[in-house]
Amino acid sequence: MSYTINSFISSDTRIQEGDKKLSICLSANGFSFSVVSLSNKLLAVGDVSCDMPQSVATMMMQLRQIFEKLALHLSSYAEVVVVEPASKFAWIPEHLYKKGCERQYLQLVCKLDNKDEIKVDYSERMQAYCVFVTTNAMVPALKILAPKMKHRCQHSILAESQHLAAKSKTKPLMALNVREGFVDLAVFVDQKLLMANTYPCTSKSEALYIALNVSRNMQLRNEQAEISLSGQLDREWYQSISPYFGTATLNTGRPLAIDEMELRKVHIYKYILTIG
Repeated sequence: MSYTINSFISSDTRIQEGDKKLSICLSANGFSFSVVSLSNKLLAVGDVSCDMPQSVATMMMQLRQIFEKLALHLSSYAEVVVVEPASKFAWIPEHLYKKGCERQYLQLVCKLDNKDEIKVDYSERMQAYCVFVTTNAMVPALKILAPKMKHRCQHSILAESQHLAAKSKTKPLMALNVREGFVDLAVFVDQKLLMANTYPCTSKSEALYIALNVSRNMQLRNEQAEISLSGQLDREWYQSISPYFGTATLNTGRPLAIDEMELRKVHIYKYILTIG
């Protein structure tokens, strides 16, 4: 077992146990995380690379070592949220959802394997269920370490963003989140989510093509629309995509109080799936 703490910045602010939330976003070879107080103060962010052993017991041992090293004591949080980026998913309005029909819902929009394990994430704000396929080996280990954890997919986080929805009141808004091998895309118009999807993507040019194709299919006027970028991107990504839309911004999510100077230097848009 081996792991690498790629980054970890924390605040000296003391918060009582039970007055903070830990959010973890999984990836193919590790996870990123943030700690936010219940009063919306950013307390810590970090990124970890680690082995992905097949054994749940081995994964638990590794995660325990990582959390101990980072002083992330799972029992001290009011809430632990685990965000798993999923490629196979579907939104089902609450009034149409029927428990036990999750596989049928997903089969309408994607191809399923018999071994696919399906999870359900209810969004009170959307009044809908996000049904998705879970594949990450860390999930069962985290479930044992934090039995009350909330298991979500990235589309729930993007769809529930009041920050993004509010900005779409006066113009169409496209949120594009970049992660290794994929982009997640959500479109808001008049403060409502109109579409969400995940696309395979390995380059800036592919991401631009996807964004423009979605914009065309949804009959958005690019010169009026805003594109809000987040995830694993840099200035070159921003510069290559921004000229094609009326406004381009970095998605920094909801307002947070940040006391620590080092935390103020963090690129929040890279942690948007944990901060929301």
